[in-house]
Amino acid sequence: ESCFGTPLSYRKFSADISWGLTRPHPHLCKMMEFISTDDHYILHQLVQCEHALWICRQTGAFSIHASWDLAQESNPECLGAIWGLVGKLKIHPMMEEQLVLIRECERILDLPDASLKSTYPVYRVKSVSLIPISPNPPTLEPPLKS
Repeated sequence: ESCFGTPLSYRKFSADISWGLTRPHPHLCKMMEFISTDDHYILHQLVQCEHALWICRQTGAFSIHASWDLAQESNPECLGAIWGLVGKLKIHPMMEEQLVLIRECERILDLPDASLKSTYPVYRVKSVSLIPISPNPPTLEPPLKS
């Protein structure tokens, strides 16, 4: 447990943080499956996608793999659907690194492109989850949306 009395395996934060995407692309705003295996966390887009982002549960290293590589992993389990990955966070040197996953967001506006031929969506992050980068199974309470 942390000094705040909450389990380190899961913390939920709400934030009023907005970000703009760097270029309009129809696949950037789709949900992703968050999959846990014995050795990796895997983020795989729910829409047709040939590649997935893998995070090693031992080292925290990121890598890109073909989507079908998941078939070679042991004990895959879909932990739910997420909107994105912010990155890794190290709160304290004595604690494990944590993945910051976007659980909930909302589209708040569209910024016009300089050419006025397209727009850039802007989202507000409403809640995130911190998942420890660890070989231990994650505890998600409440669970991620399916």
